[in-house]
Amino acid sequence: MGMAVLLFIALGKQGFAQERFSVNGKVISAASGVAIEGATVTNKRTRVHAITDRVGEYRIPARPDDVLSFSYVGYATAEEHINGREQIIVALDSAESMLEEVEINAGYYTVKDRERTGSISRITAAEIGKQPVSNILSALRGRVPGVYIQQESGVPGSAMQVKVRGQNSLRNTYQDNGNLPLYLIDGVPFPMEPLASSNGASIVNGGNPLHNINPADIESVTILKDADATAIYGSRGANGVVLITTKRGKKGDTSIDINLSHGVSAVANRMPLLNTDQYLAMRYEALSNDGAVPGTLYPDHDLLVWDTTRYTDWQDELIGGNAQMTTARWPISFTSSRLLSSETASYFVLSEN
Repeated sequence: MGMAVLLFIALGKQGFAQERFSVNGKVISAASGVAIEGATVTNKRTRVHAITDRVGEYRIPARPDDVLSFSYVGYATAEEHINGREQIIVALDSAESMLEEVEINAGYYTVKDRERTGSISRITAAEIGKQPVSNILSALRGRVPGVYIQQESGVPGSAMQVKVRGQNSLRNTYQDNGNLPLYLIDGVPFPMEPLASSNGASIVNGGNPLHNINPADIESVTILKDADATAIYGSRGANGVVLITTKRGKKGDTSIDINLSHGVSAVANRMPLLNTDQYLAMRYEALSNDGAVPGTLYPDHDLLVWDTTRYTDWQDELIGGNAQMTTARWPISFTSSRLLSSETASYFVLSEN
């Protein structure tokens, strides 16, 4: 029994010593050898962090077999296995910054990202392609700060209300040109006044011209929100400028890119409606409350003329089953300055399933 107690005490001291193990050291720049203040040292096992002081030194609790991660803004992250060492000096390499190489179309000129002075937002084709939308404006919603985008109705192709940096006109309708930004597609002004239709205006509430442009054909969208817009385009850019650049052919070998997508849509919720028996009971109760009989106050064709034994669920008749959509697109690009061929096929199939 005495030996067992002594063994327990020995193990306890060994575990306590292991927990008290710590690593200290210094973080410097590999290029200049200067100490880096404010670098983050992280124990990957415990997620405990330590920050280097003015001379780049740190101390962090760890185990002999832990792994430390060293990171700082502008430098590549480095990892070090402790392997029982109590002191570790790390030299961080400068991270390659792509900021110098990123160019943004600011209207009649291009500017590097770090050199721009105005507020410019840019959405690329890679971000647009991740969203299954039929209108390029729908792909911008929630991705561009300072830009309000709202579709007027849920009908496909309906008008889109776009405001850059708030409302500039007293009127607040989608037809108001005082709030519409200036749109340019490959440098050519594009009219964005909602399309009117005598037959479908009440349903579509004005059509959106950009709905006829395939988002897959767009390379990037740049939005000018500051004085840059008015400095270049004058009063027409007072509500902001939306620059749309389409895809162009690139020099090189012939390439074929086929994009095929298939989707199924269905009505999520249906309105709870009365059947024939419930409707008749409601009508007779209403007449009874007025102390009348069918035909005394109104013609009451629904009670006296029409067949009261029939019932039709018009939601099933008009909405139907699931809507299947298949879209196939096969752009073929050659060694040219522009895209020579871009074919798009899309069809809808209604099924009863």
